[in-house]
Amino acid sequence: MYRSLVHEVTQSFKTISEEAISISKTLCEKYKLNKVAECIDSIQAGEQEKLELTAELQIARQGVVDNPEDESMPAQVAGLQEKLQNVVCRINEHLEDLKYESEDLYTNGEGR
Repeated sequence: MYRSLVHEVTQSFKTISEEAISISKTLCEKYKLNKVAECIDSIQAGEQEKLELTAELQIARQGVVDNPEDESMPAQVAGLQEKLQNVVCRINEHLEDLKYESEDLYTNGEGR
């Protein structure tokens, strides 16, 4: 059950990733909105990193449960949690950048 759920979520992320790449490419090539596309690319890269860190964190947490005598495991979990928080902060910064870069699209009528 768990493995099939992980597989399903991974496939969903893959589909979303492909769509984001396609949108970014269209924004660059067709509309010459390079800064907006760069924001989307940065968000996409951050989300990929977040997904990988989340998987690593899940494995590390299971390691704490499976090996309670291993004193290094809680530190590993804490380190991964910190990395994950940093990635989330960077994603949020890129989302803010996207907001500002795309603002003119709506005020200038280009987004319609």
